[in-house]
Amino acid sequence: MSGSQRLLIITRKIETSSFRQRIEPYIEHLTARGIDCEVQELKQGRGRRAQLKAACNYLGVWIHKKTLTRMDAFRLRRNAKKVIYEFDDAIVFRSGSESPDPHPLRLKRFRRTIGLANLVIAGNEVLADLARDYGAQDVAVIPTGLDTSRYAPKAHEHETDQIRLVWIGADGMLKQLREFTEMLDSISWELPDVILRVIADDELITETLPVENLSWSRKEEVRMLNECDIGIAPLPDTPFAQGQCAFNVLQYMAAGLPVVSSPIGANAEYVADYESGFLAYDDRHWVDSISQLVYDAELRTTQGQAGRLRACDEFDFSVLAPKVCDAIMGVLESAD
Repeated sequence: MSGSQRLLIITRKIETSSFRQRIEPYIEHLTARGIDCEVQELKQGRGRRAQLKAACNYLGVWIHKKTLTRMDAFRLRRNAKKVIYEFDDAIVFRSGSESPDPHPLRLKRFRRTIGLANLVIAGNEVLADLARDYGAQDVAVIPTGLDTSRYAPKAHEHETDQIRLVWIGADGMLKQLREFTEMLDSISWELPDVILRVIADDELITETLPVENLSWSRKEEVRMLNECDIGIAPLPDTPFAQGQCAFNVLQYMAAGLPVVSSPIGANAEYVADYESGFLAYDDRHWVDSISQLVYDAELRTTQGQAGRLRACDEFDFSVLAPKVCDAIMGVLESAD
């Protein structure tokens, strides 16, 4: 295959959930359209210089999440025929900051990167607006997807001795859940038969709510979710959280679980209030929403089915693949 039919994909690290969810599933679809994808982790020092110089041997470069230094951008500008930039976090903000102002260095590198890109692919509308605000000319919104066939829809039992809430996510995001421990404890005071399962590589400790801390495993995550009854997705109202792509919400939906979520960012878009779950605006609303689901198995079933249907119809890899490929092929095939 000639160099003109090759696409270089550069990522910081292949073994990340973002790469697995946003890049890897679409490589075979691009291959089927005649584009040979070569994935490389970004190198350091002289290796990076050579790596970016070699961009001239490809039809284009697809950069996953990494923002560029001045020298990185200079080398890509000189050598890359086309540049596609992909991101799924509000990376101009620090994750723990409540400041409405972007971090100056992060913003500088973000502006530099999107200014070089022929196309920016954003994980949701919040991120797309962020890219447009800082100079992106062409932005495509592609939500994070998943393989819904991996998830067995939950069969909600009408009689059960215990209801299991679940939170799943990266250990770095667990600090967001910790901000809601007072609310979680209030659940246990009013709903003593409720426990919380946390699926992560770190642990959550509360004062009164019983918590099962289970280490995340790709092999076991579907089973661990299916043993639960209600998915929860509390988020603080911060600029970083507003840009998150709500992947755990999509997992709950694919597993047929009703979802109770904060009305923040993509979470508010994906959870249809009173249809596939509830949007909880304060602690009292959280407790009341979970209480409704705890005592009504039929409601858990209907909301879980609604979420599952939407996950299959809108967020399955098979649905998103044509959109991803069309966006990328449109750039690679366009005239300079």
